[in-house]
Formats: sequence, structure tokens, C-alpha cells
Amino acid sequence: MAFNQGAASGNLVLIQEQTASNSANLEFKTGITGYDQYVLMFYGVLGSAANDQLIINFSTDGGVSYDTGANYAYTGYVNGTSLALTQQVNGGATFGELLSLIGIGTAATQSSGQANFYNLGSSVFHKQFFCNSVGFSDAYGYINANLATNYVNTAIVNAFRISLNSGGNIVTGTFKLYGVAN
Repeated sequence: MAFNQGAASGNLVLIQEQTASNSANLEFKTGITGYDQYVLMFYGVLGSAANDQLIINFSTDGGVSYDTGANYAYTGYVNGTSLALTQQVNGGATFGELLSLIGIGTAATQSSGQANFYNLGSSVFHKQFFCNSVGFSDAYGYINANLATNYVNTAIVNAFRISLNSGGNIVTGTFKLYGVAN
């Protein structure tokens, strides 16, 4: 995969960009079709609630509704300057996790990361993604998270929503969704 935008095979093709500004959620409803892999890059993320989770829910009806049932399973590791390596496991979650322990601090404590999505257009396979992120937690200092999620559904995913688990707002953040050209 090349990080130069364009239609050549293996290159990233920008599908959509959204900027959070005290947003309850961000919905990606268009362009999620025709690629084998998708990449979501996010940076400058701050939440309104300390040590919250940045989460994702998938849609199979173009964003009319989002699956909040216990159809997600995630696992991963989080560590920080004041947090020993901690494993997170949730086999019956109602969301996929993008970022753990998000901070509410200043511009200097924003979080960033990248998620790679697979099988969104498949009607045979479960959907999968992994996310690597770095940031700041108000309780644990600087953190690093490596998380993997399995969405236990074989229906084609054509939209997703990003929000905070607490229901608070995403205060700031830029989110760019790319398709990987076949």
C-alpha cells in the first residue's frame, strides 16, 4: 500500500474527510463500496469526557440505522507512562473500539491513529479491523493502544458511525477515510 493518493493499484484513494467540532458523532455514509481494504486515519482527537473510548458502529443499510447489538468482539493491549501493559478483551461488545482512554486536555495532548478495515464489501466473511493509536490519557499519561475488532456479521457494510462510548462529544479531530485501489 502506497501513501500517495491516486487510482494506481495499491494507492490510497481519499473517499471522505470529516472534521469534528463538538460533534456527537461522525457518520461515513458514502463511498464505502468497491475496495477490498479501507484505511481510516485520524489525528488531533480530543473528547469531552476523560478516559473515554472512541468507538465505531457499522451499518448495512447506508446509515439509516447502526448495529449496536452484541455483535462486536475486540481485543488488544494498552500501555502508558502510568499504566502497565493491559489487555482488553470484550467478546460481546456493542461497538468496535478505535481508541482507548482518550484525553480531554489541550492541543498538546491530542490522540492520533490509523485503522485498517477488511471484508466490508463481503457477503461471506465477518468484518475485521485493527487500529494502532497514540495519545494522552488524563489518568495514565501518554498511551499506546493496539486493538483488533471482529464484527460478527456477513452482511455488506456500507456506512459507519464514530462516537464516544460515554455519549459525550468529539471536541476536535480530523478523520480521513481512504480506499485502497485494487
